[in-house]
Parts: sequence; structure tokens; C-alpha cells
Amino acid sequence: YTVTLALASSDMEAAGFEAAFRFAEGTPRAGEGAGTVEPIDGRVGVSAAGTVAYVHHTGAGSTPDRPTHAAWTFVWTAPDEPLPVVLHAAANSANGDDSPLGDLIYSLERPLAVSGPESRR
Repeated sequence: YTVTLALASSDMEAAGFEAAFRFAEGTPRAGEGAGTVEPIDGRVGVSAAGTVAYVHHTGAGSTPDRPTHAAWTFVWTAPDEPLPVVLHAAANSANGDDSPLGDLIYSLERPLAVSGPESRR
């Protein structure tokens, strides 16, 4: 799946994000990484911690593409196991004054239904 995370915020001088796909609570693999992620350009990178792959902005990806908008695109391949998956994501909008004042943090938790190998893209 091609995934785009987008953030719109007024007074945005810099922005960033981090996201992970994990097996949902109540599954035999709860909390483990689910599927794989791949960047498609230099605005996105991937880091791993244990079984979880974290997709995130790079230095180049911290510059908004428009004054009030930032977006990052990557590819997620669903896992083979037909278990529920959850996407956790956080993004920030910074106003560029080199202080935490006026900077905003957003978070998202989105359940995803994965039905097995035929759902892989």
C-alpha cells in the first residue's frame, strides 16, 4: 500500500513524523511489528527497534512542501498473518522560533483489517 501521512497547520516552519504498524492487542503477536515499510524518496527513512520498523522524516523531510502543509509518502506491505494491525503515528508542526512554545504535536491510532496474503500490495 502506498501511504501518505499529511499534516496541515498554520505557521509551520518545520515538521516531522514517526509511525509504526504493529499487531493489535489481543492477538498472539500483540505489539510486534506488522509488515514492512519502505521509503520512496529522501524525505522518509526507516529505523528498527526489535521487531518494529519505525518510518519517520529525514532532515530533508522536515521542510514543509507548502507554508502550511507537510506530507510524507512510503510503502507498507501488509503481513502474511490475517491478524488485526494498528497504525500508530505522531507528527509535529514547529513554528521555527527555536523554543517549544507554539509547536504542536498530533497523534493517530488507526486499526487496520488485514486478511492475509491477498491483502498484500
